[in-house]
Amino acid sequence: MAVKRGPYASDLQRQRRSQILLNTRELLESEGIEGISMARIAKMSSVSTKTLYNIFVNREGLLLQAAANRLDELVASASIQLATPGIPRLLAITELAMMPFRDNPDFMKTVVAIVIAANENTPGAGERVGRVQMLAYDALVVARENDELKSGVDLQELSLIIAANQWGVALMWQQNMISLEQLIRQTNLNHVITLIPFCIGGRKQWLEKRMEMLHPAITPVSNQPIRLLS
Repeated sequence: MAVKRGPYASDLQRQRRSQILLNTRELLESEGIEGISMARIAKMSSVSTKTLYNIFVNREGLLLQAAANRLDELVASASIQLATPGIPRLLAITELAMMPFRDNPDFMKTVVAIVIAANENTPGAGERVGRVQMLAYDALVVARENDELKSGVDLQELSLIIAANQWGVALMWQQNMISLEQLIRQTNLNHVITLIPFCIGGRKQWLEKRMEMLHPAITPVSNQPIRLLS
């Protein structure tokens, strides 16, 4: 009995999918959302429109995966993989993720608009929109294993707060409510401020020193417990 293969199981299929996402992202960078159609991407990628729909379900699913593909590349980069696992790697990802905002702000405004617009009916939305939360949760798991967190911290809720803060600041920038420099500074600073009350020992001291470098005028965070302790 033949075994049914999963979607894009072969190297050739994975390469084709990567090329489709690359073509889509290049159009997003050069023309914005308006320049994207399934027929155009299919022609550029030398596949049928039916194949494109089979892979990504609809235009929204394709746009979301193309927009989020950049973050996946950053996470897989050598500099991130060399960073210390846990909270240091999470902050390193955040810093590196800010580079595209500085290098190509128009494209990143498009990316934020696509991700924010995704809903539960958009293919891949659960994974992609929650990518930052998953990265934060994984970092917190490592921090707990290393005894860097206070006892009883709810990792799920704390990771949600970290992700919400990041997307909230990005949305404010996308809506022209804050400047690019404010976006970069606040995104890096938010993670540190959020994490300090829940960390202990050397990791807390490390975060406090980092906060002083990012914003010397901020008063050290209180040791009073916050409602994320179960």
